[in-house]
Amino acid sequence: MRANGERFPARILLTAIGDHEQPQLHVVWTDLSEQRRAQARIEYLAHHDEPTGLPNRRACVQ
Repeated sequence: MRANGERFPARILLTAIGDHEQPQLHVVWTDLSEQRRAQARIEYLAHHDEPTGLPNRRACVQ
């Protein structure tokens, strides 16, 4: 969740490091918002004509 309360898609990678006496976690998170927007744009362009926004032949064949 962002500081403003907005939820966003994220990938979280947790890795246990250290030993039994001092267990620790290494946390890496990646915001997937831009990746999701790009994927949606790619899918839109695959099925629509960019200048007109109308569905193309590919949208009709499924």
